[in-house]
Amino acid sequence: MRIRRVATLLDISPKRVYQLIEEGAFEVVRFGPRQTRVLRTSVEAFIEVSQPVESEDEF
Repeated sequence: MRIRRVATLLDISPKRVYQLIEEGAFEVVRFGPRQTRVLRTSVEAFIEVSQPVESEDEF
């Protein structure tokens, strides 16, 4: 997925996507110095991990 598409999907800026790439949050494939694609599976995993988990309150 292109950087801009990931940013739109996650409702964040492209700059933040690049930051997350540097932090290791996404797996990427680089096609030369100016083309980077984010693996769809890593975006899906990021979304799954980022969603809050609903917990049942025990009373």
